[in-house]
Amino acid sequence: MVDFCGDVKSNRDCLSGDRSKMKKILFASSALALMVGSASAAENLKLGLGGYYNVYGVYVSQDDGAGEPGANTHNFDIKRDAEVSVTGSFRLDTGMEIGAQIDLATVNAISKNVIVNGSDKSFLYFKSTFGKVIVGEEYAASYLLQVAAPSVDDSFDGLAPKFELFNRAGNLAPNAMAMNADNLAKISYLSPVMGGFQAGVSLTPDTGAMIFNGMRTDNNAGQSQILDFGVKYAGAAAGTTFDVGAGYRKADGEGAGAADPSAYNLGLNVGFGAFKVGAGYVKNDADVANTDSSQYQLGINYDMGSYTVGASYFHGEREITATTKDKNARIVVGGTYNYGPGMTFKGSIQHFDLDSATAADKNAGYAIVLGTNVAF
Repeated sequence: MVDFCGDVKSNRDCLSGDRSKMKKILFASSALALMVGSASAAENLKLGLGGYYNVYGVYVSQDDGAGEPGANTHNFDIKRDAEVSVTGSFRLDTGMEIGAQIDLATVNAISKNVIVNGSDKSFLYFKSTFGKVIVGEEYAASYLLQVAAPSVDDSFDGLAPKFELFNRAGNLAPNAMAMNADNLAKISYLSPVMGGFQAGVSLTPDTGAMIFNGMRTDNNAGQSQILDFGVKYAGAAAGTTFDVGAGYRKADGEGAGAADPSAYNLGLNVGFGAFKVGAGYVKNDADVANTDSSQYQLGINYDMGSYTVGASYFHGEREITATTKDKNARIVVGGTYNYGPGMTFKGSIQHFDLDSATAADKNAGYAIVLGTNVAF
């Protein structure tokens, strides 16, 4: 209610004062609404910072005579691997989650065999009840859904090991079960899990580096139009758990007469009580004579809560000629101990055997590994 003040002038002044008060009230109300809106938006916004640091002391004994792969190498070394991950996500009123992730590898291990600082991968994703779409530098569906055999320490015998402790000279036999572990820019779709089943597909336009001016060439030595498919089932029955997976990858070679390589993977894990056993197989068809490769891994773990012990066996081979192959065999036995939140002590004994028709590419020996992982 406006309280008139007698004469016309005073009433006008009084109304003017009330308008000023009303403006202040309106501004205050608007600011309050904005703050409430901002608080509501902030409730849907999530920011995260995480990462890990792995460090190991390793002792390696390998063939180190004149002309052998281990010649003139140290027996002891310190291996490390670290990464920082920044995440952000926002949930819309429709329930869709939109987010991004940027991983910064402070130490890049076996993927490039040198220390490299910088971005490891970064991607944007859209997630809803209809599944998840990923755009950017992330692993392909054939890797994300691949089922790997149990490992003792995934830095050495996991799906994509970080380290290889022996010198291999010119031996070309594979050392990992990952069929496709690249971080090339791609678009992927992962279905929701329905009845334990999940499927996914990825498209990588080109293996060349991104350029900011113009479009990438399609006649270089790389590959293009890489399609990846993956499917996985996870279930349980009668106290036994099952994980089954399969994946397929096909790429088009660029340039006249270029090869069109393909590959597939199969994996199975079975868990009963504290035990888990599993196996995986990968076949790579290079589409070039005498360059195909294959690998398999067997693994077993026994989980005692804070303690886990296990063993794994890996075998990989690659064609060299019509009658010869390079081969790689690895046995890892060891365990882990969780001594605090995000902190794990790891130890293993490893045996390796590289075989080849070329004497200089043969190597054998063992390794003793002690280390720790700190994740935050």
